Amino acid sequence: MKRSSSSVPLDEEVESQRCQTNDAAIDMQPAKDDQIMDTGPPPPTLVTSSTFLSTHQTSPLPIIDLRSPSEFTSSRLTNLSSPLVNLPFPSLLSSGLGCSLPPRSVPFDIILPSSPPPLTILSFFTSKLSSSTNSSRTPWLVRNYIITLSTFPQEFLTDVPQSIPGPRLWKPSVIVEEVLCEILREEGEGSVVDLGSGAGRDVAFLAENFPNSHFYGIDNHKGSSKRCLPLWCSRGVSETTHLVNINLKKLDVFFEFLEGQRPMRMCYAVRYLNRPLMAELGKSMREGEVFAIEHFVVNEDGSFPFDHPRIAEVLQLDEMERFFPEKDWTVLHKKIVKDSDAGRLLLNFCVRRK
Repeated sequence: MKRSSSSVPLDEEVESQRCQTNDAAIDMQPAKDDQIMDTGPPPPTLVTSSTFLSTHQTSPLPIIDLRSPSEFTSSRLTNLSSPLVNLPFPSLLSSGLGCSLPPRSVPFDIILPSSPPPLTILSFFTSKLSSSTNSSRTPWLVRNYIITLSTFPQEFLTDVPQSIPGPRLWKPSVIVEEVLCEILREEGEGSVVDLGSGAGRDVAFLAENFPNSHFYGIDNHKGSSKRCLPLWCSRGVSETTHLVNINLKKLDVFFEFLEGQRPMRMCYAVRYLNRPLMAELGKSMREGEVFAIEHFVVNEDGSFPFDHPRIAEVLQLDEMERFFPEKDWTVLHKKIVKDSDAGRLLLNFCVRRK
């Protein structure tokens, strides 16, 4: 494949949205680690300050404050044994901070804002249908709704601003946290490319831990900028993270971009499979560069007894070795694990070019 040495410029419209609130509605479909189930959580409970503090002493849960930033700054909870995150409710609907919510299997409490009405918020968190796609989704596990902070004892309130980045309620992908971070710590930093970056959480996690590198999220989804950029801004990594709108089916365009980012340390894909792209990466990546993937894989008998993803979008056993053959690549890590909810098998695979 013939490739140019020039890089594809970052999308100007995408860059202009960085750290800005966008009022347009976004696609609220589940992100990479959101799971689909048939059973819903137990109904949440509206609680007062005294009830909450009593419960919190014995079983503390993460707390999401849905009030405005000004309300959060002027009076927020403190001296608690669990993380507290400010996610203004409008931002969950409009600017993409829904990806800052914890996994749908993790229970948490919320602090209600003065508006909209509690039933509106209840509907958002407990609905089993996506408002944008009308497809099934798992409700969040909200345990308690805290009505007001006005009755909390003063020792549990403060007006000192919370540092940025605040606590993180979500987890990165296993291969990113356990494999790629180790490689970057041991071998030095450099440009890192996320293929099909989705909500941008893996990019944010890596950028927080390796501030001297630059991280590029490649995604062609129309709502990518409304999901990634607010998250990266809230985590304080806007200067080293970049969203690039490229259709990864157009291999010549992608490799033109990739050439401009060298020297490159690694590129990886999490729950994104593009076989022609993988095959070309196996041929064209350079000595010392690392490729990694975390993706669904069939069982030993070749079956995949789940509705999502389709079997055609699932890896076959040893398929990655055909794209990245032993004569050209050193296997750094290979492990098959189960996802945390449905028991689907995930291949964690990482190689370095010889």
